[in-house]
Amino acid sequence: MLKIVRSEICSKCSNNIFKLIKVDQYGNWIRCSKCRLQRCNKDIDIIFVSEYLEDEYILEQYDNEFEIVNFMERKEKARKRLTLLFNNNFLSSKHIWKNELSDLVSESEFNELSLNFVIKWFENQGWNKPDREQAQCIAEVCNDVQVIARAGSGKTARLLIVPHF
Repeated sequence: MLKIVRSEICSKCSNNIFKLIKVDQYGNWIRCSKCRLQRCNKDIDIIFVSEYLEDEYILEQYDNEFEIVNFMERKEKARKRLTLLFNNNFLSSKHIWKNELSDLVSESEFNELSLNFVIKWFENQGWNKPDREQAQCIAEVCNDVQVIARAGSGKTARLLIVPHF
């Protein structure tokens, strides 16, 4: 999990945006986003939290808190738009993500959102919920998928449900 925080100004580069490394009995261990100076500090304000470590590039791309918060607001809007696309037109969602939203939502985030949507869709239909690998096969609508699994694992049952999805 990535946590970006604000703290007192860095002694080396005068930056106040840091990445939270760990928390222990001494306090919050933070690393400056510009000069990478690491230190321990008791007082921090969390600016943003992400489940995706690949969001760390935000620290390199933006210089101040306002830009980071602005980016995160745009990213959240993009995630909501994708959720609406999944509900209204799942087949075109990957194409729209690739052309319009890939600068805000990473490919791993897109895949995670689509997998969660597929699993929830099956739950809402009252059907047996697919596991993550089955949902990944169902969610892939732009490319061919080769399904290899042991006998009795549910390949045929899942593939017969795909057209209903």
